Amino acid sequence: MFVKAMGRFGAKGPLMPVDTIDWSIVRKILLIRPNFRMGNLLITTTALPILRANFPKAQIDMMVPSSFRSLLANHPDVDQVHTFTRGVLFNPVRLWRLMRRVRWEEYDLVIDGTLTGSAALLTLWSGGWMRIGSGPETRHFAYTTVVPEPPRRLWRVEAVKHYFASMGLRVPEDAMMRVHLTAAERERAQAKWQRLGWSESTWVTGVFIGARGDKKWPVERWGEVITEMWKTRAPGEGVIVFHGTEEFDRMEALEKLMPEEVPVSFSSNVRQFAALVAMCRQFVTCDTGPMHLACAMGVPVVSLFFRKSWPRFAPQRPEDAVVYNPDLPTAAEALAAWRRQREHLGQLAVGAAGIG
Repeated sequence: MFVKAMGRFGAKGPLMPVDTIDWSIVRKILLIRPNFRMGNLLITTTALPILRANFPKAQIDMMVPSSFRSLLANHPDVDQVHTFTRGVLFNPVRLWRLMRRVRWEEYDLVIDGTLTGSAALLTLWSGGWMRIGSGPETRHFAYTTVVPEPPRRLWRVEAVKHYFASMGLRVPEDAMMRVHLTAAERERAQAKWQRLGWSESTWVTGVFIGARGDKKWPVERWGEVITEMWKTRAPGEGVIVFHGTEEFDRMEALEKLMPEEVPVSFSSNVRQFAALVAMCRQFVTCDTGPMHLACAMGVPVVSLFFRKSWPRFAPQRPEDAVVYNPDLPTAAEALAAWRRQREHLGQLAVGAAGIG
């Protein structure tokens, strides 16, 4: 009953093929991405420079979970952010109030940013005059224009570009997910580096040891990799281990397996964490939100995968390296990829042959 009532709450519009849309009337845009994972939000930011390039004078807003709203702060292509918690989505009254605030904006164009139609109802209830999405035919009722769903094997950043190109929009070559730091945030990160005896030009490898569920890599292998990186680093180079609130137990075990001199960093503030990641010259991690964050900060990534879906999620810029092994990447494979990446980035190879 509630869904049916909210369905009537959505604005109706004529079905419009992409090639009949008059983009010149677009003044206010809303991009919706209702997912509670850091990586998915970061990937969606690839759309922002695309929208700004095509609509330089438009108001561009986003609707995202409140947990990672701070990642959009200081972004030059975002004017306003509507946020919600998980509880809002399951509370009819609070959801009604949220969508009423959104409708007050009277958006000309609302885009389902999930690429799969997962935000179909929110897109419908936004009241946007033009509503664009993709996904299964059962969700097409929410849109005024439907575009093809991007190929599933595409890296998700490329999938976002494909999605917007299918709307007939120009996609800048340099469109990429980004987090924009303030000068103060960069200065605090530089101060942290100085306390560790490093400068902004120091070659530092960041290592993030966490992951969700079965994406985790064994602590013992992290211990092997970090120990070898530390022992074979060139003079003046550094290694730093990052962890979050969910990795305290893993960190306690890891500290027994790696040299005690290796710096360890914990921050519950995602923007402070982003600023430290941005100081690194390489970043090694499994399939995690910080993997996407490093990519968004322009840091070359070595990603460790043991799922067949790796082509969709692993960063695939020319400077990135992917280690895929369905039986779990070995420490030797991770170290070899790290060294190859260093050479590719123009640095001297480090250490001996590594561990086998």
